[in-house]
Amino acid sequence: MMKRIASLGLAASFLVAGAVPAHAKQQIDGPSVLAAAPTTSPAPASRTFLPPGSPSVSCDIGYACASVPYGNGYYWFKFYRYATYTLYNWYGAGGTTNTQGFGAAMRILGANGGELGCEPPGYRDTYNWTPVYYIRLTSTPC
Repeated sequence: MMKRIASLGLAASFLVAGAVPAHAKQQIDGPSVLAAAPTTSPAPASRTFLPPGSPSVSCDIGYACASVPYGNGYYWFKFYRYATYTLYNWYGAGGTTNTQGFGAAMRILGANGGELGCEPPGYRDTYNWTPVYYIRLTSTPC
């Protein structure tokens, strides 16, 4: 009897640990499947999920920002420090906005580190994130 109770408790803990928020399910040619949320390494200054119907957001002065579609909403990333950010699970079309100052650039890089785009301050653009592997913030102008 004790083993059965322990097994039930262990199974219940896996169910709770495996609970996934509704926005983490995506429709991919059939039934809903779990999809990993987009992230970066190192971590950005902030990362926020915005569900459908959320008010629009802006990129605060001094930041470089990017949006990544996820489920029916999107994730909004704000980058602040000069660094190369490795992108994980970034798919689909999203946008960039660079509000850094003094000519600081937001560079969009492919798998081999080749530059796919460079955003000067005050610039906004749209990207297909699927072939993008890195975002690099630099003090060097485009």
